[in-house]
Amino acid sequence: MPSLPAGEIQVEQYAPQTPHVETVAKVYAEIPIPKLGIFLARSRMGLRPSEARRLDVSDLKLGQGGGIAGAYLLIPARKSKKKRYRMLNVPEDLAAWFSHPEVVTAFEQISRRFGREPLFRNPNGYGDGRWKETSEKRALAKAFQAAGVEPIRPNEMGRQFFATEQVNAGESIYAVKALLGHSDIKNTERYAKLRPQKIAASGAKVTPIGIGAKVDNGPPAAPSSKNEE
Repeated sequence: MPSLPAGEIQVEQYAPQTPHVETVAKVYAEIPIPKLGIFLARSRMGLRPSEARRLDVSDLKLGQGGGIAGAYLLIPARKSKKKRYRMLNVPEDLAAWFSHPEVVTAFEQISRRFGREPLFRNPNGYGDGRWKETSEKRALAKAFQAAGVEPIRPNEMGRQFFATEQVNAGESIYAVKALLGHSDIKNTERYAKLRPQKIAASGAKVTPIGIGAKVDNGPPAAPSSKNEE
């Protein structure tokens, strides 16, 4: 092995890889519905893992008439890494999850619960059921194994997947920066990967990955002739 000049250390830089929509949907199809919400919140709203775990019922603001349609999450500064408020609309995937009869935290029950209770509850958790990092990793590990998918880094399934899907649906990189709560646009550019063959018109709808998503359990499609990340 060739020696390195004094003072030089070779460090392999981590290059984020973004999973395809079909892969994420396949993995999420193996997660029990009552546990799925916290993972959808990360993949569809770009929440940091710590933010999703710390959200309370009171952070969900219901839409007109007290329904989940038009609802949004108000992330308090104290629960955000950058100590800034963020307001995020609840996407259709997550709205369908809140409305599902198997979900303990269905929006019909929110008015009867204490505001400090966790918005996303682990049905097998202790105490108030707030998710722990280790519990999330175990749930994902089981889903990867059941789906026959090689494990993917949580951030690649979450915030980076969100950023990539938004940019490829025609969203401005600056809008994605605001949604993620980044202070530096370079971080957002590192997260978002442009797929040339999937560029859509501005405002295009992202593909569902949660409840109601179509999951193809067949062999993966042949890779494109173009370089794809």
